Amino acid sequence: TRTHAIAQALQEAGGDVCVLTRPGYPWDRKDRLTDASAQPTVVDQVQYVHVQRPANNRPVMQFAIEAATSIAQDAIKQRVAVIHAASNHVNALPALSAARHLGIPFQYEMRGLWELSRASRTPDPPQRQSRHPALHKQSKNQRRQSCWAAHPEQRRE
Repeated sequence: TRTHAIAQALQEAGGDVCVLTRPGYPWDRKDRLTDASAQPTVVDQVQYVHVQRPANNRPVMQFAIEAATSIAQDAIKQRVAVIHAASNHVNALPALSAARHLGIPFQYEMRGLWELSRASRTPDPPQRQSRHPALHKQSKNQRRQSCWAAHPEQRRE
């Protein structure tokens, strides 16, 4: 995966890397329950840490506040110097909040836009039109806010 490749590259460059999966993952995904373990996982010498709570089954801002606490606690335990989060806003907002609380640098990696990725996999053009355009607009606005919060110097009015 992209995350694993970045973690490996950072390690190869001499970084001491520990990856924290999204708080609640995989316990909050029915399709991943067989993968659930509170024990750290090591893949190609990259350590992945998992925390069971909070589950991502609540409003985004409530999850972000609760997950930020969990991320900050683990960051203190792991003695991290920087927090890096990949999109989307569900990952980015709590990570940003934790980094700001701890006074450490934060990096936000903007990845594919969900609605465009989904449209690219739909062969029938009429099906590409969103059945929920307001949801796509809200998601786009939340990603934009995450970027601006992480990098206010880049904000253009």
